[in-house]
Amino acid sequence: MNVYLAPQCGRLVGTVADVATGVPVVPQISMWREGNPKSYFGTAGSLKGDFDVLVPTVAVVLYIRAAGYRDWYYPGTSIAARARPLTVSARQTLKMRVIMQKLP
Repeated sequence: MNVYLAPQCGRLVGTVADVATGVPVVPQISMWREGNPKSYFGTAGSLKGDFDVLVPTVAVVLYIRAAGYRDWYYPGTSIAARARPLTVSARQTLKMRVIMQKLP
């Protein structure tokens, strides 16, 4: 018996770097369904600031954090209330470069 699964996700690839130096930052990436933070999933400890994660085709809130840096929410804010949903289509690859600011 063969089981075939249709692609039901997109892909998010990119880098995370320090705003002042451009040095890679090792992030923790979290996502949850828009309007439902209990539908949470994430990854941590990506190597040298690179990430490559699968993203469902529903609208998600993208949150990135790193030790010693301000939190980052898509589309580029450190304020959770200003976060906007991100939607990636099935088979779509979205490339992103995230710049993070150190905490004071």
